[in-house]
Amino acid sequence: MTSELQTTPDPFSPPSVNGGDGGGEFSYCGGTDGKTLHEIDVWAGRIGLKAISVRLTNDTTASTFGSTNKSQWQNDEESALSHKKFTFNPGERITSLSIWNNGLFDETSDGFRQSGIATRVGWIFFKTDHNREFDIGMYYLQRVPEAEIRMPVGSGICVGVRGRAGWDIDSLGFVFLEPIVGAKLLDVEYRTLTADTPAISEEALDELQERNLGTSSQPWIFSGSKVVNTRSSWIPSLNSGLTGYLAPRVEAKVPRVVVTTHGKFEWSLSTDIVKTDGFEISSTEELRWNETGISQPTESFLLRASTGCGTISVPITGDVEVCLENGYEFRYKISGEYSGLSFSPARIHRTIGTNPSTLATEANNASSSSQNQDENQTSTPDVTEVNPGSDAGPGNDIMRDVFDAFEAMPQPPQQSENDVVAKVTLGMTSIRRITGRSKLLQSCGFVICTVERGPSYDDMLEWVDTNISQKANVTISEMWVLDDRNYLVTVDSEKARRVVFMSSPYYYNQNMVLILPWRPGYGIQDMQPKLIPTWVNVHGVGPLFSEEGGELLAAIGPVLGSEKDCCRTARTPHLRGCVLLDIKQPHPSRLEISAGDKKVDLLITYDKLPDVCFACHKRGHTANFCHDILNQHTVNSPPETVPT
Repeated sequence: MTSELQTTPDPFSPPSVNGGDGGGEFSYCGGTDGKTLHEIDVWAGRIGLKAISVRLTNDTTASTFGSTNKSQWQNDEESALSHKKFTFNPGERITSLSIWNNGLFDETSDGFRQSGIATRVGWIFFKTDHNREFDIGMYYLQRVPEAEIRMPVGSGICVGVRGRAGWDIDSLGFVFLEPIVGAKLLDVEYRTLTADTPAISEEALDELQERNLGTSSQPWIFSGSKVVNTRSSWIPSLNSGLTGYLAPRVEAKVPRVVVTTHGKFEWSLSTDIVKTDGFEISSTEELRWNETGISQPTESFLLRASTGCGTISVPITGDVEVCLENGYEFRYKISGEYSGLSFSPARIHRTIGTNPSTLATEANNASSSSQNQDENQTSTPDVTEVNPGSDAGPGNDIMRDVFDAFEAMPQPPQQSENDVVAKVTLGMTSIRRITGRSKLLQSCGFVICTVERGPSYDDMLEWVDTNISQKANVTISEMWVLDDRNYLVTVDSEKARRVVFMSSPYYYNQNMVLILPWRPGYGIQDMQPKLIPTWVNVHGVGPLFSEEGGELLAAIGPVLGSEKDCCRTARTPHLRGCVLLDIKQPHPSRLEISAGDKKVDLLITYDKLPDVCFACHKRGHTANFCHDILNQHTVNSPPETVPT
């Protein structure tokens, strides 16, 4: 006998049942409350199923239909009992389901012919998407195709059972949700979140220490940025029921580390609602800091940029809103745990005084007191500590020491009229550390040499991204145009550079391009180059200026890297670095450094600078030997000397 139950609610697929008409009707379903079928026990006798016990997720007890008590069985011939149990994994769906009745069928030449009326459920068999099966039934009568009903499984999410039962299981059907088309996690509450739970650590971002050496006030700027990785996850409880089948869109406020007006780090919910696809999200944030001011004469100050870093794990509750394919919508409550990693906006701490030697100590003490102070106390919103101190005299004047050291060095020869002078004016960056790119190109750079005249910078950059970056699966850091056939490219590591070489060959306009390792003194064969990496020596730079290499060398050309150790270990202290030199222009032979009312004149030399004619812009000769110039003058009029 087959029938359709007519009382199925809208969210459920109409369940088909198989079996007889005896017993009383039963229904045990979840679904709209977030519960799904978690566990099923079935007992089978000689001619049918005797009992079924089911438990939904988050239920502590099971509901049993039929009877496992032999004294209550109608058939006294029952002498054995077959029993099987199946527990669903989170998110496990039923892919196929068949139920047989226990009707009697005789085998004939035309197939099976029913010879007895079905009165019970005879057999259950289903498969899941986790490659598991459940198979149990009567052991006295055969199961035949004519007694089988293949049940529709809808979404595959089983939320309960229905049927009829007395002492036996007279009829049975499984209940499935309609297909789900969308879900959201809303109204999230972080139950134990407080401002100081859990603890937050301070991480340094940058530092600037300066002193005004002039006789007038000077403006300063302290700015920068850093990219950090953040994450958030809303994890449901282990027995999550329906939630285990979903990847809902989370719409919730998120706990974040903030900086109070007192300069203290604490936890607070974001004002905006974050929307994510799924229970987890990882993202990057750029922390920026920017502060300007004016320093007075003899004034020293120390600026420190920092951020508050916090990892949090708190219990949560929320509502899951589910939308079914037939338009039916419902909500149910869930519980779980939120975990996240957050960084506060950058905080700048300022310490001002006239004694530079004590600024760091003052800044550390002020930072600790700022973080530990009670937020209910009244304090100045600016996290600035003022240290009047006293004038420490010339002995602590770093810039003055530097120029005294310059004046004690052997001075270069007097300037001539042919000298080209590069000039640098230093502000208050004498003791600020500048990270140089020392030997970066030598370890991570390579040269692309095209057979024919190369494309524009943008076109070549697009070609590099398509043919090298994607083919070799590496990240291109920077690219320079050396001339119309040679391009200098850097990647982020020596390993990445090896991958580029191993992924050869590469082609541009069906012509093979050469991938060559870059090295100092790399020779470019073209006769009309534009920029060439050249090693430069600035003589007389002492160790106190070793961190200023990038700023000094930038007056000569774009800086590729600097060797700071030359300022400390060379027999004659000098600053050595690699710059991109425009050899079509006269190259500087002097470097004039100014700071306040002091100046110093330094000698510049070059390693293996190629001969270049500034008249015809070709390599291999200087202007004094340029045929183009010689052909324009008579024998009695020697060519004018052009600076080399």
